[in-house]
Amino acid sequence: MSTDYGQCNPVNAPDKEQDPSDARTHTISWVDRIKNETISTSSWTYESCTGASESNTDNTTSAVISGISEGVLAKAKNTVTTSGGQTFSKTLRVVGRVQ
Repeated sequence: MSTDYGQCNPVNAPDKEQDPSDARTHTISWVDRIKNETISTSSWTYESCTGASESNTDNTTSAVISGISEGVLAKAKNTVTTSGGQTFSKTLRVVGRVQ
C-alpha cells in the first residue's frame, strides 16, 4: 500500500517511514560536508516525535526516534559543530506509517 502525501514538494517529502510502535536508530553521515574536520559537538531537537540515545563519532551522528503517530510527519534536526568551528544542520523527516 502506498501512502499519499498530497502535493508534497520533494524538499518536504519524508526521508523515511517508520511504524508508530518502533523505536529506531537513525544515523547521519557528515563525511561529505565536514571533509577533513571532525564533529566536536552534536545536538538534536525533535518535533512530533521523541528522541533518545543520542551519540556521535568523528563523522556521524545518531539518535533513536520513537513516538511518531500514524500519518504524521515528524522532524528530528541535528546540528553539529566541527573541529574547525563550522556549524551544519540537517533535518530528518520521518512519517508514521499508516497501519
